[in-house]
Amino acid sequence: MLSIDATQGLTSTEHIEAMPAGTQAVNAYKAYTAASRHRRATFLVSSDGAERREIAGRRPLGDARPIREADVWANMGRNLSRQPKAISALEFLEQARELRRGATGALQAGLQPAEQRKAGGLPATVLAQTLQRRRVVALVAETAEQVATWARAQAGALERLGQFAPAVRVAVTQAMAAVRPALQRAAERIGQRPERVRLREQQAELVADREQLVAMRMQGWWREKWWGRGAVSSAMEAQWQAEAKDEEARQRGVIAAMPAKDVRQLQREAEAAKPAARPSAGPSP
Repeated sequence: MLSIDATQGLTSTEHIEAMPAGTQAVNAYKAYTAASRHRRATFLVSSDGAERREIAGRRPLGDARPIREADVWANMGRNLSRQPKAISALEFLEQARELRRGATGALQAGLQPAEQRKAGGLPATVLAQTLQRRRVVALVAETAEQVATWARAQAGALERLGQFAPAVRVAVTQAMAAVRPALQRAAERIGQRPERVRLREQQAELVADREQLVAMRMQGWWREKWWGRGAVSSAMEAQWQAEAKDEEARQRGVIAAMPAKDVRQLQREAEAAKPAARPSAGPSP
């Protein structure tokens, strides 16, 4: 058993042309070569199953028409009558040239709109904006569908909440009426806060002035005790310390009973009469 190409130039009385895989791979040129090797007769043998498979493969999917014997013979005649054109070297070069020319023209035609838009001061392409717009539209549509689905699912709950609206409104009104006095008092206290701050500052200044006046009077008291004395005994110094405590308590009581304006007036007078060298406010060491 030889292939068709191997039997070229062979001559036999009777020749059998067998095609176990069908006639799909045989064209008119090979069929002529195989069918012209005989002196008396040539027998053409093919595979019925292979022919029917080829016919079924050429039909659309789902085509349930039966494949008849006439269809098999028609398929064999179509295959054995094919005369494919052999491409020469010159024809191959011509096809390559045409292909190149077509690619060049297609590239120019594709770039022309972009170059024209760019020359007019527009973006060369709107592909990115178009894709972004499509994505946004798809996202908005999906979100709208989700919101609609949620609204349909929550329709019953929203209806029940609507029934409670009057009761909620009454409850809120009553609560506001109950807390309104407290809110008004809080607003009044907040409005009075600057006056309170100034009052506390004035009180702190008055306390500091009273302490300063007490200290200045005690300095004068100690100055009188030490006037003209070089040294004193320990017993005398202890007695003065006890008298100083009593004098300081008396001065604090007197100054605390004075009005604020008298305290400030006395402090100014004491500051004006204060000597350049102030003695110690306590016993000499």
